[in-house]
Amino acid sequence: MTDHSRDPCPYAILHETGSGFVIGAIGGGIWHGIKGARNAPKGFRLEGATHSIKARSPAIAGNFAAWTGLLSAFDCAIVGYRQKEDIWNRIFSGAGAGGCLSARGKFMLATRITGVDEAQIST
Repeated sequence: MTDHSRDPCPYAILHETGSGFVIGAIGGGIWHGIKGARNAPKGFRLEGATHSIKARSPAIAGNFAAWTGLLSAFDCAIVGYRQKEDIWNRIFSGAGAGGCLSARGKFMLATRITGVDEAQIST
């Protein structure tokens, strides 16, 4: 059964990326506001909270936006390939998004394992 309440795929990717950014900004603001207020000296709790929110909340928001954007992009690609709307699309898209985000951090390890790094050094 087709879900007609969803936006078409290119718009769904943008919509979910923006929603992820907002969720990350709100959650990161709350988290780092409490953390900054707790770690600030007495009498400077509000300044510590605002400084911590300004410093770290945009990074959390960007991370959430990247994750939700990749999740939605993989979901649209899988729906286009399978021509079905079911729970397996979200499961596979979550695995794909997680794989892309973990490959980003382990790129140097992957190149060392495959020997690409040594080939570049020897030339």
